[in-house]
Formats: sequence, C-alpha cells, structure tokens
Amino acid sequence: MRVLIAGGSGYIGRRLAGSLAADRHDIVSLSRRPESAPSQSGVRFVKWDARTAEGDWVNELAGAQGIINLAGASIGKGRWTRRRMEEILSSRLSATSAIVDAVNRTPADRRPSVLVNAS
Repeated sequence: MRVLIAGGSGYIGRRLAGSLAADRHDIVSLSRRPESAPSQSGVRFVKWDARTAEGDWVNELAGAQGIINLAGASIGKGRWTRRRMEEILSSRLSATSAIVDAVNRTPADRRPSVLVNAS
C-alpha cells in the first residue's frame, strides 16, 4: 500500500513512516526540505509546500491508498501568544486545504480513499 505522510519528518511522522515502511508499505514523506530530511529505510522524501496544491507532490497522490497529514507548526516551541496560536492554526488549515484541493484534482479512480488529519 502506498501512503503519503505530510509532516513525515517530524517527531510522530518519522516514527509512523518507519513503522509503515517496516511493514513493507511504500511511504512517501512530504517535506519542505527533503534534501535535509534524515534518511529512513523504505521512505522516499518529496518536496512540498503546505500552502499550495501545486508541485511534484501532487503527482504522488495518484495511486496512493491514503494520506496522513501531521503537518503544522510545532506546539512545543515558544510561548502561546495570540500570534503564535494564529500561526499554529493557520499552518494546519493551509496544509489541510492544500491536500484536499490536490486530492479533488486527482482523477476519482486514482485518488487516495483515506485522509487522516491529526496534529
């Protein structure tokens, strides 16, 4: 099964990607900086921009069975000021919106059947 993971280089995403890859699933980790992502056996990193449904990552959706969205600004860094809370919320909303837009543009018979959204 092919699964895309947005936020796959984060704390939870790395562990989830590793576990799924160990079970012989085809894992595509969507990353802002794939060239600096730590190498993981069985995980392929693809560049993405969580603010837009454009780029090479969109092509990865066709034929994938699922996408897991863990992307967003870290909740563990810095004080929870009004500005920080807006950044945290905005980062999650824009990533979700980009994913849903891209899925909707993928041919119906080739789009993932499952979207798991968590943060």
